[in-house]
Amino acid sequence: MRAGASNYVIKEQIRRLGPAILHSLEEKKEKTERKHAEDALKASEERFRSYIEFAPDGVFLADETGHYLMVNNAACQLTGYSRLELMGMKISDIVFPDDLETALKNFLYSGK
Repeated sequence: MRAGASNYVIKEQIRRLGPAILHSLEEKKEKTERKHAEDALKASEERFRSYIEFAPDGVFLADETGHYLMVNNAACQLTGYSRLELMGMKISDIVFPDDLETALKNFLYSGK
């Protein structure tokens, strides 16, 4: 077990060999499926970031409090702020007070 085994069978309990093998095979299958799911998620996240980053329009992603979580280069060009500056801001920091209510109505939040 210290060497990394997850199961063992001693000679006196050889009847455990079959279930131990089945258990090991199931663990391997689950590990492989988890790895495939993680790889697919990573690829999906990379595509999402790429779509956002190369979008010709300014894209601002914010949390439920209005703080920016992600902005693209077009958003930086549109506002005149750097990405670092925008990431420290929230919607109300860059929208004129008279337009804030309308901006917040157009803001869609897809929370967990």
